[in-house]
Amino acid sequence: MRRRERKAVERAVEQARRTGPADTAAALSDAGEAYREAGDQDEALHCFHQALALYGELDDVQGQLVVLTKVALVQRAAERFTDAADAYQQALALSVALDWQTVTPLLQLKVRAMAAAETAGIDVPDQLIESAASAGPGRMWVYEVDDNLVPKGATQIPAQAIKRGWEVDDGELTGLIIPNVNYRPR
Repeated sequence: MRRRERKAVERAVEQARRTGPADTAAALSDAGEAYREAGDQDEALHCFHQALALYGELDDVQGQLVVLTKVALVQRAAERFTDAADAYQQALALSVALDWQTVTPLLQLKVRAMAAAETAGIDVPDQLIESAASAGPGRMWVYEVDDNLVPKGATQIPAQAIKRGWEVDDGELTGLIIPNVNYRPR
């Protein structure tokens, strides 16, 4: 993040501090997102943790849930999958308490996927998490595909576009992966 952009983010947070804790929490969450997108994971976590504390003081459970999922994304980017699972688990507890039936199953999948990521040593793409969950009973494989290598309008995926296969057992990623030796990224 360039110095000018960093100053703009800092000014937005300072301005929000003058209007109250709810605005400050939102500004800190936005700042964390800006730092995360710029690749400054430490500063992103710092902002997210401050926002999380404020949302906690305000009893804003939805704000806490959103920030916890952002914390998990930062942890995933840093390949700290156990920490990501912890953040997802905290978000899941809030989701269950709120009876958010649309969010809860997705968070459950992400908690379990982080265990597979920890075993594999690499992050599991969200699309793969959903594919594994819908794979059905039994042992099978789902494939991570490089969409840049699939021609537009293709009805089949070229073998060289498959990055790796992930083993699935009864809808759960096991963490066992097999890289495709023929995969060549552009």
